[in-house]
Amino acid sequence: MEPPSICCLYNLQTLCGVLVSNDQIAREFSELTCLRKLQIELKAWNPILSKACYILLSRLEDYFPGCITSITLSASRIETDQLKILGESRCLWELKLKDDAFLLSELSCPRNSFPELRYFKISSLTNLEACQIETGALQNLVRFSIHNCSKFRSTIDVLEHATRLQVLKLKGIELLPDIADSCRNKNVSVITKT
Repeated sequence: MEPPSICCLYNLQTLCGVLVSNDQIAREFSELTCLRKLQIELKAWNPILSKACYILLSRLEDYFPGCITSITLSASRIETDQLKILGESRCLWELKLKDDAFLLSELSCPRNSFPELRYFKISSLTNLEACQIETGALQNLVRFSIHNCSKFRSTIDVLEHATRLQVLKLKGIELLPDIADSCRNKNVSVITKT
């Protein structure tokens, strides 16, 4: 018996806990024109799942031109910098990357990427050391959270380019003096938890 298709759920606005095993579900997404929130979790990682997630992300704007406002990636173990693709989304307000969603040591936010992003959370990306942010990226970011990324050391880069930042939340990361000074100078509230 063939599993039911999701494409008949025309008015679906939130799709969470999706286990992507091939690109069939990605093809069905094109029918979900009301979708606003997408959460993908890959608990049983293998190369096929990683490739399917890559395919889905690379076609995101084709499937949902201007309608996805929130994306959570968890345990997808992506080995290429897909932030460049996600950054092209004109309506994305919230992005959460957690539990080794990316296996890279550095993520990139190119010039003018994430124009509407308000909340960016990075949690438990064990390899992440830096996030390179170019001028004009994250221009509307108001809240940035980094949790349990023990190698991460480029918070100051976020502070320099996210000019509307209001809250910086650090959990399991040391608050360095230069970061504290920069936050104070820019009136950014800092929340720290060990």
